[in-house]
Amino acid sequence: MSDIPGPQPRFTRQDVEFREAMASDRAEIERIASQTWEGRDYLPRVFDQWINDPDGSFSVMIYQGTIVGVGKLTRLDEDEWWLEGLRIDPAYRGRGLARVMHHFIVSQARQVAKGEVGFATAATNTAVVKLASETGFQRTADFKVLQHTATPTANSGEWRLLQKTDIPRLEAWLAESLLFNETAERFEHRWTWYRATRPILEQLIEAGQIYSWHPQGEQDELAGVLVANPLRQDRPEDEPVVSFAFADALPEWRQQLWNAAAQIVATRGGQRATIKIPDRPEFTQPLMDAGWEVRDSHPVLFIRPIVLTEESDVRFEEVPTVE
Repeated sequence: MSDIPGPQPRFTRQDVEFREAMASDRAEIERIASQTWEGRDYLPRVFDQWINDPDGSFSVMIYQGTIVGVGKLTRLDEDEWWLEGLRIDPAYRGRGLARVMHHFIVSQARQVAKGEVGFATAATNTAVVKLASETGFQRTADFKVLQHTATPTANSGEWRLLQKTDIPRLEAWLAESLLFNETAERFEHRWTWYRATRPILEQLIEAGQIYSWHPQGEQDELAGVLVANPLRQDRPEDEPVVSFAFADALPEWRQQLWNAAAQIVATRGGQRATIKIPDRPEFTQPLMDAGWEVRDSHPVLFIRPIVLTEESDVRFEEVPTVE
């Protein structure tokens, strides 16, 4: 990188090379990750999984022999793909490399995948939000992140683990959920929103992750549904956290459901709960009324068909064919 002071020239596609990441790249990729999110980047934790992913593509971007960026295209299902892990070496940020990397991965999806592709970013990441529009993504949903550390309360209704025989009733309930519609019929885990298809519902039920909620005195009424992610504790010093992939109730029961959610946290061994929920008052206000606190985070979900029509106003940088 040049030592000349002042603004540096922007990179173009012709300035860099791309290849698949290799096990020997670990040190360089971890060096970049160590400068992201105050050293709490998840890339080191998923490195081996991504290197050995037989369906997706884990790419590195190289400038003058040095890895300056990484990005991942992940297959969630046969016709469902996800962009994640886009990182640029801080020494090279602000010079257009994120745009080059983003275009490259989207073009990979256009060449090797079908169906839909999505990704999520923070609303404050204005450069990537602009890139999403440039490459044909629709801003599908905006979220707030809320957390809760309160202890369970008495008389807060009953939670029941669903069984596979409950799936038709569950699907009918979700079809009527405004929140489920607002999230494009997706659940969330670690900033990935995936479609809640019947096979997914079966897997989650088998893993004991989907609960129905029945208010006190209304034990036969299915008033709410909650999907819990696996207990999260990335470091020994971290408090165990239960994040919710999805949770909603009938409008008149939403605040009571969020009061009752602490029971699930305690049952699953957590000390704190979090959820990413659509940023609309009818969803966020019941949580806040139940004592949940808004965190300083604003995720945004983007989705697009992998194949766009010829009329789409989308621009792509020239990229090599993916072999």
